[in-house]
Amino acid sequence: MGRGWGFLFGLLGAVWLLSLGHGEEQPPETAAQRCFCQVNLKRPCPFWNDISQCGRRDCAVKPCQSDEVPDGIKSASYKYSEEANNLIEECEQAERLGAVDESLSEETQKAVLQWTKHDDSSDNFCEADDIQSPEAEYVDLLLNPERYTGYKGPDAWKIWNVIYEENCF
Repeated sequence: MGRGWGFLFGLLGAVWLLSLGHGEEQPPETAAQRCFCQVNLKRPCPFWNDISQCGRRDCAVKPCQSDEVPDGIKSASYKYSEEANNLIEECEQAERLGAVDESLSEETQKAVLQWTKHDDSSDNFCEADDIQSPEAEYVDLLLNPERYTGYKGPDAWKIWNVIYEENCF
């Protein structure tokens, strides 16, 4: 895993853990009490070239085994109830029956395109490529707490600089 992704992933996990119980790791009783995150740990850092690997055990992220992740989290088919999935089909049928002339002037089309670009930049400020990647794995944030990894030097400085200097959130 590239250092950049692992470190950022660990930092996000730390923020989440701190919001739960001031960083105190609690052993999970059931899968429902755990926090699963899907991430592609093999994806290269998109911000700068970093092909180095961390050799320390504490610097690694341990992905979950397939049987540890609840079906409701793994499968998109479990995302909605059967009734909700049927409502989608009913809505599509209603759209065909109530067809509306959607032609727009060229000026309006340009305005709609600008609105869409603005809305997309606000709604999609994060890339969800990891979720759609075949290499994405589930990670339990409770089993991978933030801790000192010994990760330091120029590469670590780049990450911290981006976190503090960029308007990430």
